[in-house]
Amino acid sequence: MVMGSALAQYSPFPDNDARNAILKERQRIDGLRVDFDKLRGDAQVFRTEGEAIRREAEVLRRDVNAVQANLDLMFRKVDAKIDDGLKPVSESVQRGVDELEILKNAQQDLQTQLEDARKEVRELRGRIEESQAQSGRQRSQIDELRTLSGRQDEQQRALVDEQRKSKELQRALDELRTGLPTLVNEDGSAFYAQSAEKTEFENAKAVFKRANYPGSRKQFAEFLLRYPRSGYAAAARFWKGNAEFLEGDYRSALITLRPLQMAEPNYPKTPEAMLAIANCYSELKDPQSARKTLEELVEQYEKSEAASVARERLSKLQ
Repeated sequence: MVMGSALAQYSPFPDNDARNAILKERQRIDGLRVDFDKLRGDAQVFRTEGEAIRREAEVLRRDVNAVQANLDLMFRKVDAKIDDGLKPVSESVQRGVDELEILKNAQQDLQTQLEDARKEVRELRGRIEESQAQSGRQRSQIDELRTLSGRQDEQQRALVDEQRKSKELQRALDELRTGLPTLVNEDGSAFYAQSAEKTEFENAKAVFKRANYPGSRKQFAEFLLRYPRSGYAAAARFWKGNAEFLEGDYRSALITLRPLQMAEPNYPKTPEAMLAIANCYSELKDPQSARKTLEELVEQYEKSEAASVARERLSKLQ
C-alpha cells in the first residue's frame, strides 16, 4: 500500500506551471536572439556607412590639400610680383638719394669757391684802393714837380705805368667776376651755373628753336659730356630727346628720355617727357608700353596739362 501510494504520487511530466515557465523562457530567449540578429544587421549597416563616410573624408582631404597647394602657388606668385614691383622703386629711391648727396657735396664745393672768390675780390679791391691812393699821391708829386722840366717826363711815365697797372687790376677783377657762377633759372628750377655753361646751353636751345634738330641734338650731347652734373642737365636731356623724336629716331629718344623720367621726377617738364615717351612707343608699334606710360603719367602727375592730354589719348585707346 505504501509502495503503491508513492508510485501514484510520482509523474514523469512536469506540472502546467513549470511547462509554462519553460515556454516563456524559451520565448524570451527567441526574442533575444531576434534582437541580437537585428543588432548585428544594424551594426553591419553602420559599418558600411562608416566606410563610405571614411572614403568621402579621404576625398575631401585630398581636395583640401589640392586647394592649399594652389593657394601656396598663388601666394608665391603674388610675392614674386610684389618683389619685382618694389625692386625698381627701391633702386630709383637709392639713385635719388645718391644724386641728392652729390648735389649736396657740389653745393658745399660751390659755397667754398664763392667764399674764396669773395676773399680774392676783397684783396683786389684793397689793392685797387691802395693803387688809387698811390696814384693820387703821385699826381700830387707831379703837380709839385711840374715846374721842374727835367723831371716832368719821368713823373709822367710813372703816372702812365701806374694807370696801366690799375687798369690791369681792374681787368683782372672783371675777369674774376665773369668767371664766378651766377644764379640762373631754367624751367622753374633755380641753380648756379658758369657763364660759359649758360652760354653753351642757350646756344644749343637756340639751334633747336631754329628747327635744326641734328645740330641741336649734337650740341646737347656735347654739353652733357662737358657738364654731366650741371643744373641744366635735365633740360639738356629733355631737349635732346625731343630733337631725336622730331628727327624720327624714336629708339634714341627713348634712350634719352626714359632715364630722365626715372631720375628727375620733380623736373617740371618730366610729364611732357613721358608724353613724348608714349609717342615713341606708338611710333614703334608698341601700344602696350604706350598705354602703360600714359597711365603712369596720369597717376603721377594728375594735375598737369600733359596728364589731360594722356587721359584723352587713353579714352581713344579703349
